[in-house]
Amino acid sequence: VTFNAAISACKKFGEWRRALQLFSAMIVSGAKSDTITFYAAISACERGSAWEKALHFSYVMAKRKVHSNIMTFKAVMSASGRGLEWKIAVQLLSMMVQCRAQLNTTVCNATISACRKADEWQKALQIFSAMAQGKVEASTKTFSAVISACGKVDEWE
Repeated sequence: VTFNAAISACKKFGEWRRALQLFSAMIVSGAKSDTITFYAAISACERGSAWEKALHFSYVMAKRKVHSNIMTFKAVMSASGRGLEWKIAVQLLSMMVQCRAQLNTTVCNATISACRKADEWQKALQIFSAMAQGKVEASTKTFSAVISACGKVDEWE
């Protein structure tokens, strides 16, 4: 619990490198990592625009058979978007669909935002359309991201 709190505090203050150091110290000490630990570390990487580290943590999480939740997926997707690695966010969303994970507005928004940042307006529209088909409710943030993606390339009509 102490390591989780410390890693979360690092995330809050944008200290992603320190969060990774704490995570490493936790492993060395033999303390058990869980979904909360990984989410905190991935989120710290997201805030620090360290998408490669966030993706690495998601792989380590799977390798250690630590359960991923919707928030860990969203954090990796957001980190990927910050790194203009929209394909990773889309692949994670596809993986969630294949695993029959319950999609929500948050993960769809993260993926649409990743596409928007990389000027992939067509993919953003495709995900937006899939949300309606999958009965995932769009939010104001969803509409804003889609409009912004299309507006960047004058495809807002």
